Amino acid sequence: MSLFKPGSVLLLLLGFGGSSKEPIGAQATQPGQVNEIVVSHLVTLGDDEGPGILADVWDLEQRKNGDWVVADYYMPQRLRLFSSEGSWKRAIGREGEGPGEFSLPAQLSVLEDDGLAVVDGMLRRLTWFGPDLEPVGVMPVAASFTSFVLLPDQNFVVGTPGSSSGLLQRGSASNRELSPFDPPSDDSGRRGSRKRSRVLPKQAKDAFWAAHLVEYTLERWTAEGERLQRIVLEPEWFRPHDDFGQKPKEEGPPNPAIRAIYEDEEGLVWVGIHVPDPEWEEAFGPGKDPYGRPTERVQNPQDYYDTVIEVIDPERSEVVASVRVDEPIKGFTSSGLFFSLGLSRVGSPVIHVFRVTLPG
Repeated sequence: MSLFKPGSVLLLLLGFGGSSKEPIGAQATQPGQVNEIVVSHLVTLGDDEGPGILADVWDLEQRKNGDWVVADYYMPQRLRLFSSEGSWKRAIGREGEGPGEFSLPAQLSVLEDDGLAVVDGMLRRLTWFGPDLEPVGVMPVAASFTSFVLLPDQNFVVGTPGSSSGLLQRGSASNRELSPFDPPSDDSGRRGSRKRSRVLPKQAKDAFWAAHLVEYTLERWTAEGERLQRIVLEPEWFRPHDDFGQKPKEEGPPNPAIRAIYEDEEGLVWVGIHVPDPEWEEAFGPGKDPYGRPTERVQNPQDYYDTVIEVIDPERSEVVASVRVDEPIKGFTSSGLFFSLGLSRVGSPVIHVFRVTLPG
């Protein structure tokens, strides 16, 4: 169980201690490159009782005024608003299909005017909220999707790995029908496979990076579907596979998987990767399978997964910084903060939020 105080700082260095665990990815750095990442804990969200209780978090954003917006399983038809210091403020929305109503709000993006764009995966639509957090528009998305990136002028691209139309598809507020990208030859024969799944950033400009879920490959695309660049990394600790997620204890540790991606203002690409905790077996405890039969299950994902955060320079197609943290990443915010799900002192779910930066 990890417990943090707001403002605490961890300086995690490749090969220089600072962490009780051996960093992953050190072999990818070169002499003279930046090889350290500063990890600063900002805030912990979630209460042990009352309306601020949380469950499994789907997404998190920080508004420009400092408030935190949470989408989580405890109130799946509402968003929750917390102050910049982490205090509960109020709920947003309600269950339904009308303006400002949700079925499953699973992805959030902060807009330039401090409004919100909220993706409802169950209703297959994007709802726009103004700076006062009142709904101002709804845009249907004509497909089931697993990932979503918001582009300028209300354009977007979704990941549709189970679709026969295409792996990535684009749409806009003016065109409710999605247009599939032409799949490149290296994706042929993989329909329905985990290898087709892509992890997308929340927001992008004229082009965006997409990461493979179960292999260390990044691709840069235009909104029109032209692939501009492909980066393939092959570290020993992350080999391509097709077996993502929690596994029975007897089948061994979980495989690595890319869970989040973010491009900063300098054009560097930050990647958050789940890797097995060195003591992953300790995460298991008594539970039941979907049929009610006794079995061992993962009790706390924080004991099952760690996170490797790596920074990639696209011009060199190389990792220039890497760090391992004892937290299972859930995602990056639009501004590049990373957040994870943990437990409070009494065992209630909480969200830990961190800033990750390169010195200087």
